[in-house]
Amino acid sequence: MNGAPSENWLHTELTVRSADGLHARPAIKVARLARKYTSTMQMRVAGDAAWIDAKSVPKLMAMRAEGGKVIELRAAGADADAAIAALGGFFERAFTEPGEGAE
Repeated sequence: MNGAPSENWLHTELTVRSADGLHARPAIKVARLARKYTSTMQMRVAGDAAWIDAKSVPKLMAMRAEGGKVIELRAAGADADAAIAALGGFFERAFTEPGEGAE
């Protein structure tokens, strides 16, 4: 998964705003949201070498992204802009859907 697809990557940085970090429930939500897009999406804790598949719950949980950590997100594909915007909003809301309480 470290190889780049032929498309250009779009990059952004996200902050884990939930004090509990990216634990099981938000990891499931992140992966479910990421799977709505056809683009390839990868994440890593800022500074880590390995990128992981943002559509994989076990890999998201294995990142051990604690509250306050900065996450790098990259996406490539036809809907990469929309995918980054959606995941960025989800992180901004501390892993909550609109109208839902905080995790």
